[in-house]
Amino acid sequence: MLALGLVLVTTRLLAAELPPAESMPTLDAATLAPAALLKGAGYTVDATVPVVGYMGQFTLRAPAGTFKADGTEMLAIRISELTAIARLSRLSQTGVFADALAASAVKKRAAIGWRIRSRQSRACRPASTVSFNPQPRHSRVPRKP
Repeated sequence: MLALGLVLVTTRLLAAELPPAESMPTLDAATLAPAALLKGAGYTVDATVPVVGYMGQFTLRAPAGTFKADGTEMLAIRISELTAIARLSRLSQTGVFADALAASAVKKRAAIGWRIRSRQSRACRPASTVSFNPQPRHSRVPRKP
């Protein structure tokens, strides 16, 4: 009888409702990060920051897009990445970038054209492809004379 009573009391204690969990706080960004990181040339950080798992979830807004950063260390990394993106976008609008892109395209076209020509020449002369035997530059097995 005593055992039955203990079982019933124990199940009633285990089935008791837990109090509601505390919601995650939202703090001002100025309390979590230095002021120098919160606003700079070409980006802004949202003024309120939700805190999840003891880390502030910062939101950066820039012309390149909207980015998330978990914690102040990642915020500093994202800001340095935004600075690099801004420099690349300025560089891509200059003549130097256009010239380099054109030179790269010419080199790639020449390389692709050479491969196509060499394949066509071998396809037109099947006998030469059979006799074509490239020798390796470095061999692990010594060749006998």
